Amino acid sequence: MASLYAITNDMESIFKLIESAVDEDGNPRELTEEEQEIMKQWFTCSKEEFDNKFDSYCKLIKNYKIHAQNIDAERKSYKDELDRLSKRAKVCSNNADRLQGMLRWSMDVLGIKNKKTELFTANVQNTQMQVTQRAGTTLENVPDCYLKPRELDTTAIKQAIKDGVLTVGTDGLDYGKVFDADGNQIVGLYATQGTALVIR
Repeated sequence: MASLYAITNDMESIFKLIESAVDEDGNPRELTEEEQEIMKQWFTCSKEEFDNKFDSYCKLIKNYKIHAQNIDAERKSYKDELDRLSKRAKVCSNNADRLQGMLRWSMDVLGIKNKKTELFTANVQNTQMQVTQRAGTTLENVPDCYLKPRELDTTAIKQAIKDGVLTVGTDGLDYGKVFDADGNQIVGLYATQGTALVIR
């Protein structure tokens, strides 16, 4: 890994542990719980030791973040090429489907169900049944047993909390519970404020 910051000796052990975590193909893998516990032991230290190692920890973190950015930039360049090839493949596939649809239409008009030549054979046959909702209709008349369970719209819930429509308990037994505008708890919802360590 190319480094922006020089790694000091006391970080070398952590660096070696992380770099040694590879899968059977030699690619980096996530650390196991045991390896994370070993790493945690290095971070278990006195206030004085922490003060002495803080900059070294941050340098190692920044090195990995920069490395991740470089890999992501490389991935994006490959993605652009993959997108271009995917678009070409999609157009070719659509052209084939369109031509096949026209051939099927022509066979239907002529009343042909089967066609065989020395090169190709074509048959009109049943495929998997498709069920769709008719355009302009609602699902209110469809029995519940034929509907999927409702899914949680976390985006709408976060926005409602932001707008003050919903409130979240902040202490005691109410911590994390979500309440409507009338103060009634919405059972089944739980919201907590995430936190993150920012290194500048």
